[in-house]
Amino acid sequence: MGYKAEWNNRQYIKVDRFYASSQTCNCCGYVNSDTKDLSVRQWICPKCGAIHDRDVNAAENILNEGLRILQAA
Repeated sequence: MGYKAEWNNRQYIKVDRFYASSQTCNCCGYVNSDTKDLSVRQWICPKCGAIHDRDVNAAENILNEGLRILQAA
């Protein structure tokens, strides 16, 4: 994956593969252990009430985690 970043003059940031991206509310940070079941495609955060699509929520969390890692470096 890193070679594609080099081709396009981009920086490659690797996020831990065990990061709970689909279980964490990207609005308030609540970790919902009930969403470990992969058949759960949509869930409502019991803390802030945000409605999440599992894949979109995971993508937003991965982006935010990558940006956090980048800032820490």
